[in-house]
Formats: sequence, C-alpha cells, structure tokens
Amino acid sequence: MQQKTSSMAGMWGWVDRGGGALSVGCGLHCLLAPMLAMVAPAMGGEGLELAVAVTAVGVAGVASCAGWVRRRDPVPMACVALGAALMLARLLLLEEGSIAEPVVSVGAALCFVCAHARNLHASRRACCEGSASSM
Repeated sequence: MQQKTSSMAGMWGWVDRGGGALSVGCGLHCLLAPMLAMVAPAMGGEGLELAVAVTAVGVAGVASCAGWVRRRDPVPMACVALGAALMLARLLLLEEGSIAEPVVSVGAALCFVCAHARNLHASRRACCEGSASSM
C-alpha cells in the first residue's frame, strides 16, 4: 500500500510542478505582452489568451482537487478560486491595454503558483511522514 501511495504522490507532484511552471509562464507572458506588443504585434491574440487562461485554471483546479482528496487542505483550492476570479474579472471587466490588465493577470498567475507550491510542499511532507512511520 505504501508503494501505491508513494507512486501516486509522485505523479501528482509532476502535475503540480508542470502546473507551477505553466503558471509562471502565464504570469511572464501577461507581464511582458504589453511591452512586446510594439515589437511583435502578433504575439498571441485573444485565442491564445483564452487558451492559456483555461489551461492554467484547469490544471490548477485538477491538482488542487486531488490535493483536497488526499489531505483535506483548503488553501490550494482557495488560491485557485481567487486566481480564477481574477482571470474572469480581467476578461470581463478590464479594457484591453489598461494598466490594470497585466497586474491582475500576474496576480492570478501568482495565485496558481501558490496553489501548486502548497500542494507540492504538503505532498513532500506527507511522503516524509509516511516513510518515517513505516520504519
């Protein structure tokens, strides 16, 4: 049973690592896009923005739900909910090109990074506690 728990934790660790990297990339894109728009006008467009937002929310949501099932930790889900609310507010309420747009987008990406980091930390802590108790 310990082997199965350990392999599942390793699999979800990769999901959190990948999601964290995706969230950091999303934040960098949102931060740099306004500055690079003058140099490369075709840097993405609305379709790419929506695809990145949906992917970031989806990966963070799945990883946070898995963390909730394993550890009943509400913090990652709260971070994802806040990040998703910020993304939604950016898409629906902010004008494209406003100064608040990249700030809100980076805030949302940071929420996703925090959710993945919390899940990774909790997974490592659970694995260490599990291996210490089996000795």
